[in-house]
Parts: sequence; structure tokens; C-alpha cells
Amino acid sequence: MNIPSHKLSEVINEQFNKPFYDFVGHYRCELLKEKLKEPKNSSFTILGLAMKAGFNSKSSLNRIFKEQTGLTPSEYKKAHTPS
Repeated sequence: MNIPSHKLSEVINEQFNKPFYDFVGHYRCELLKEKLKEPKNSSFTILGLAMKAGFNSKSSLNRIFKEQTGLTPSEYKKAHTPS
């Protein structure tokens, strides 16, 4: 994009009224939610799918996912996986 990272962060803060990391966390959670619902991903661990979605640690995954959805990743998977 050829824009300094501090300027991009400033634009995101102004346009979306949220800090850069909350903005990115939202999209990572949305991607993980999609991956958790897909039957083809049932053999993968939640952490493995989370890493593919851009999370870099289990603690940040659990904290951000709970903030975004109100559920832990395990609770979300259980609630959205067909029995």
C-alpha cells in the first residue's frame, strides 16, 4: 500500500472507530469461525486452525475470540458443529 504503518493505524482508528489490533482481531475471528464450521477441517485442532487464521498464541486466541464472540473457541465449535 506504500503507506507508513502508523498512518494506516490512524486511518483505521478514525474510519472504524477501533484500534488496529481490534480491527485485525475481528477479521481473524471471522476467518476462524468459518474454518471451525467447515466439516473438512474437523481433523484439525482449534489452535492449528487459529494459527492459519493469523493468531500467534493460544492466550491471544482465547482472549480475542471471547471478546469478539462471547464464547471460547471450543464453545463456539461445539455450538456450531452438526451432531
